[in-house]
Amino acid sequence: MVEVIIGVAIILVIAGGVTFSLTGFRSSQDLDDVAREIAAALRNAQSRSRANDNGQIWGVYFSNNNSQAPTYAVFKGATIPPAAGDIMGNYSLLGTVRFGSPGAGADDGVTFAALTGLPSAEKTIQIVLRRDATKTRTIIINANGTISY
Repeated sequence: MVEVIIGVAIILVIAGGVTFSLTGFRSSQDLDDVAREIAAALRNAQSRSRANDNGQIWGVYFSNNNSQAPTYAVFKGATIPPAAGDIMGNYSLLGTVRFGSPGAGADDGVTFAALTGLPSAEKTIQIVLRRDATKTRTIIINANGTISY
């Protein structure tokens, strides 16, 4: 009987460790997925500006308003924050991820010049795991228009 109880206890410890490990892996995967999606949105806006799509410049707006889930939006035009009619796609961050930059209650954005695709300014956007603020990803838009993460 003691052997059975010890065996069950060992199985429970192993199962708990596997579950904990998979949860950490999934959270890190969420962080990577969001970084990839934001970089894709930035490249989309840059590409549309280079093509002078709709005769407009394009950009991405990041909102970290405390009353809503953090979002980012692809928009046309030069106005930041963009007018509702200029937003072509609005995306919420996964619940496991938040913005580190822009900070809480802040917003930021970048537009890309027509034909060249150069950014209006160098930008650094940081995303952070909600459960572990030491786990971050940084998306960088440099002056030459290179977008990396």
